[in-house]
Amino acid sequence: MDSPPPAPDVAQVLRRNRTLQYGHLATRLALAAALFAVPFAWFAGDSAFGGVMVLPGSHGMFFVQPADWQEYEQERAGAEPRRRDLAEQAGISALLEKEPNVMVGG
Repeated sequence: MDSPPPAPDVAQVLRRNRTLQYGHLATRLALAAALFAVPFAWFAGDSAFGGVMVLPGSHGMFFVQPADWQEYEQERAGAEPRRRDLAEQAGISALLEKEPNVMVGG
């Protein structure tokens, strides 16, 4: 009959388990940080006409207009004169780009 293998060193097993546990926790924390640390975008404008969007920390400002311009036609037509005047002053009362330039990712 074969003799059983020697018992492992308890301290070594605990250190190994602790190392694995810390690595697992660090991975989960990094994943949670990546999922929940999405920066908020600041938007200034009118959703029917367009405006600018800023991502904090990006040092960039993006001009945006509705991708489906026709979908908001009724809202623009029924907009109060003040809204239309502001859009005109900002230069966004008409569609500025016929083909949407949708940017995904960086």
